[in-house]
Amino acid sequence: MPVATVAAEPAVLVVHANFAVGSAMAQRLMDSTLVALVPAQSAAAGLLCHGGFDVVVLCPYLTADERADLLDACAMQDPRPAVLELRDEPEAADPYVRAVAVPASRREAAQQVLAALSPHS
Repeated sequence: MPVATVAAEPAVLVVHANFAVGSAMAQRLMDSTLVALVPAQSAAAGLLCHGGFDVVVLCPYLTADERADLLDACAMQDPRPAVLELRDEPEAADPYVRAVAVPASRREAAQQVLAALSPHS
């Protein structure tokens, strides 16, 4: 009889500029091992002190500076987390999630988070 392998649920950092959006994203990720909800203004510094997240999810309402600081902080992690971003663009019919950076070692975790955040899941 084959042994079933269970994929570990990822540890996810949800970075928000708008608490309602961040909370809604975090709620969809409740099956994950760990979901941390952090305001944008403290997320980059916190990530540098407390790394270890498999996936970082960015709110669509971050400023350009907040987004750049977070991407820099993620790039300094070893191993690097996957970075996903919720997009809410006027020309798109619905919000969607896009991959910003997905290292090979985080591909499975990123796919799990993408599936959880998909509007059709």
